[in-house]
Amino acid sequence: MYAPGEKARAGRDDDGLREIVQEVVGRERLQDLAGTGELQEGQRSFAGIGDLLHDEDSVDLSKVVSQEKEEPPEEALSQDNEKLNPLRLKRNGLDYDEFLASYPRSFTHTTQMKSLVEMSRRVSAVSAGLFVKKTAGYEPDLTNGISEKTLQTIGFGTAEPFHMTLMAPRKAIAIDKNPAETRFLKAKIDANDLRYMKRILFLPALFRGQEAYLFLSFPGETDITISAMLSKLIVQ
Repeated sequence: MYAPGEKARAGRDDDGLREIVQEVVGRERLQDLAGTGELQEGQRSFAGIGDLLHDEDSVDLSKVVSQEKEEPPEEALSQDNEKLNPLRLKRNGLDYDEFLASYPRSFTHTTQMKSLVEMSRRVSAVSAGLFVKKTAGYEPDLTNGISEKTLQTIGFGTAEPFHMTLMAPRKAIAIDKNPAETRFLKAKIDANDLRYMKRILFLPALFRGQEAYLFLSFPGETDITISAMLSKLIVQ
């Protein structure tokens, strides 16, 4: 399902997002899944994850450490500063808890929803969400722009190929194919939501002290790249 990008060289200092992306971004595109997640005979395949995803932007964020600042901002965000508040890339994903800590009353549902709206605004996404790791797999915890019908079916169970080969090892995935044309996603997303979700991005994150995934969906048919999305999200 996935062809990994080149691993970061040992001892390399992180010189910012551009070098990180050059090191770890690999190109693959999403293939239509059969019920078992296998590609049709004759199609191009890759070792391991290559049997599910093809020519899709992929990043192993678990191998990447950004230049981190451990101290949170001392002052709460103003409306203007909110637009420049960075997401920190840590060893196990984007630290969404640290991002939220910059907001006043960050523990409230209203503030957390506001933070998702800001994420959507930065990348012109039609919906956003945070999927938290549970015993059964990744389930939606905080979402914006996703219907109740979709929330009942959009979880990713531990036995599913998508979870086992991409989410469990904490990969980032850009799906450059309409979910309506992809069986395993079409079955998880309500038809009304599929009208607006044309591309999807999953980024490993930390939320409420737990492993999570930041979910973003886009209304356009233009293929997305992880490098461009990380830049727009102000990932440092």
